[in-house]
Amino acid sequence: MFSSPAFAPLLFDFERCSRRANSIHSFFCPVFDAVYLDARKRVTQIAAIRPWRFFVPSRASRFLIELPEGEAKRFGLRNGVKLDW
Repeated sequence: MFSSPAFAPLLFDFERCSRRANSIHSFFCPVFDAVYLDARKRVTQIAAIRPWRFFVPSRASRFLIELPEGEAKRFGLRNGVKLDW
């Protein structure tokens, strides 16, 4: 929050798969890419999040990666891609 558009990526582990419990808001945030992943770390949804919005993912997810706007596309992320860390 309150960060410039060139912020470092953020990883959130919600500790369980859910839709509604893992929703986010973008109050006080710049535009950013939200990359949701399931428990196997596969991308389930990518969304460009605009300021002053609530967002509920369309599928259950466990992880969320917030990236600066356009970075998900630049990295070639798409549904089904498996990430590893």
